[in-house]
Amino acid sequence: MVTKRQHVMNTSSARNAVILTITISMIIAGVYGAGENLLASAKKPQAVIEWSNGFPSGEHGTINIHGKKPFFNCDNSDAAEPFGSSIFVPIDGTSEINFVSNKRASGFNILRVLDPCADPFGNTGPLDPALIQLEAVEMQVYWRILGKPNNGGGGDPSAVMLTHPKLIDACNFLPAFADNSVVGTLDPDAQAGGTGLVLSAFAGDEKHENDSGGDPTKFDVGETIYRDVDGNGFVSVNDIRLANASTQGAFADGSVVADGDPDEDFNSDAGRVIVNFNGDEKHENDSSGGTAAFDLGETVYLDVDGNGFVSENDIRLANAITQGFPEGEGGEVLDCTDTSIIGLGLITNKGAVFKKTEFGLERFEDPEPVKGKGKSKAIEITDLFTWSGVICNAAVDTDGDGVLEPEDFGETEASIAAITGDFMLPLTDAEFQEFLATQDGCQEFIETWIFIIADIVLYGFDYENKGSVLTQMRFYPTATLTE
Repeated sequence: MVTKRQHVMNTSSARNAVILTITISMIIAGVYGAGENLLASAKKPQAVIEWSNGFPSGEHGTINIHGKKPFFNCDNSDAAEPFGSSIFVPIDGTSEINFVSNKRASGFNILRVLDPCADPFGNTGPLDPALIQLEAVEMQVYWRILGKPNNGGGGDPSAVMLTHPKLIDACNFLPAFADNSVVGTLDPDAQAGGTGLVLSAFAGDEKHENDSGGDPTKFDVGETIYRDVDGNGFVSVNDIRLANASTQGAFADGSVVADGDPDEDFNSDAGRVIVNFNGDEKHENDSSGGTAAFDLGETVYLDVDGNGFVSENDIRLANAITQGFPEGEGGEVLDCTDTSIIGLGLITNKGAVFKKTEFGLERFEDPEPVKGKGKSKAIEITDLFTWSGVICNAAVDTDGDGVLEPEDFGETEASIAAITGDFMLPLTDAEFQEFLATQDGCQEFIETWIFIIADIVLYGFDYENKGSVLTQMRFYPTATLTE
């Protein structure tokens, strides 16, 4: 499991692109527009909503944001888990609240608090955000300020502003490939290390069955791979099933052949015939085994061009799915790598300017920040959690410099301007984004719930508090929201 606060970023600059990476890198060009969970289902008619607290009906998760005085002892230790539905911020000053979503996460509904403490509480170092995990479903968000609306009867009313929204991490898991699938140019196994995964020839004692009904001169998809321990050319006692063991019955890869097993007793007096691999039938050599021998889980390829690397048009023959789900990935992962974001922001058609800062990609020169003053009805702030832009597989960055440029696509600024129908130069950000949206390996999003643009998304904003002791944020899954 990745630790709660392992959200380090690379602050290098780049032209018109944001690059996101973990097991597979991604590039974003464009900008965004914006414990246990307590659940409720408030079945109120719309008329009641309008004159009461402003919250809609429907199942929702609630976060209570408590303003605390300096040196408040906020406990975010593992011993204090689960953290319930509350987080804690300074009663005066700026802190940060982050939200993370993972499409493979399970075991909770709508939201849960992972770190309730939004520093600083007497700290002088960098801000340490509170962290809330959200279900990877589209939601509507409402927020209102509560408690001590006039700072106890004196002075200005308490107020809160939500400012500087920032996309901190975003990344995808590797796609899941099937046996017999053909390797594409942009596939991660063809891009690993810059030249594709290194392939190794099978050793003399690594053999495969030869009676699947396919071509008897080659390894066919589905055939079981064995280590021929005694070297007799037949499946026999103490041989080891290395891959596709389940095709022989209820056996697992790594299982040892026993007397009487179906593959050992195949011809009553001899086991299945097993034969050597051809020279172009190879296996990857970078699994956790770390040896030249075939290790459990390694993918088997037909090295079509014979270059010794996984490359375009090679064929995945066995264990293809292990290129899709590397060890360690899953629902408990909360962030990407320590080089998750590189680059500068862009300008949207709404005029919002995004700039790369030490905190990530932040939105500036937006219309008025979302703010609350005194006790008020809930207001919808869903737009704060939406994003527009284009996400591309990082392999389209053909020169690997971390910058998306026309040259990565065999184009020039002039040719892209012509493609988009505007021959004027220089090429604008909007024109380049329009072009990217049409390219293979890229996907365009328009005002989309930000937590579904990638498998893992970490997003947050600054919470500027001026005396408020309590605000409340509610998240309503749109699928269950009552009109």
